[in-house]
Amino acid sequence: YQGCITEEVDGVERYRELNRARTDFFAGIPFDNRPVPTLHRGQAVYPASTGIGTLCHGLITACMALHTKRDDVFLLPLENPLQTSAFDYPKEYSVKSPKFARAMAVRTGEDVTIWISGTASIVNSETVYKGDAVGQTEQTLTNIEKLIAPENFARLGWADAGATLADLAKVHVYVKHATDYEKVRAVCERRLGRLPAIYAVADVCRPDLLVEIEGVAFSRVRKPNSEA
Repeated sequence: YQGCITEEVDGVERYRELNRARTDFFAGIPFDNRPVPTLHRGQAVYPASTGIGTLCHGLITACMALHTKRDDVFLLPLENPLQTSAFDYPKEYSVKSPKFARAMAVRTGEDVTIWISGTASIVNSETVYKGDAVGQTEQTLTNIEKLIAPENFARLGWADAGATLADLAKVHVYVKHATDYEKVRAVCERRLGRLPAIYAVADVCRPDLLVEIEGVAFSRVRKPNSEA
């Protein structure tokens, strides 16, 4: 939670400065050699993350860490086929790009939990449906749908995993303008049903983004037909 996230201080947007500071701090952490196994050994695997704005100028951070001695726990960072990876954003968005994965899947035996980062109406690296809260909500949910889909899991190395919007257990929906709340909620309830949801009026990391959604999904790996 970053106060006045899109405000400029000495000519630099506060969120861009956060990205610079995070990149500098992460440089000293061995994300390319995680203790929990991934398919990306030797490559940096960044955490899932949401950055959202508040009214004050402070900074509040919270995190979840995973430590286990089990040999059936694995991580898979998810990137979205519709979006440029945040850590590959061009410099027009930040001198040092945001260092986070679009989602992190945690596989424990036959169960998969997907922690979905804050997701917005971005295709490739560009904001779409500018000024249209309904259009942005639709695109955001489509981005999440494609992110957690079995086809994306297969593309990234787990051919027997994946989820749908129906597997979401909860969502947090951040709405920039209170006047858009009813419209945003109507889209979410139509596409997600009445799952547990928290709606909050909060600023988003770009001036032209009106909505951001994060969530958690639960699913199970698919067994081969012969074992069904």
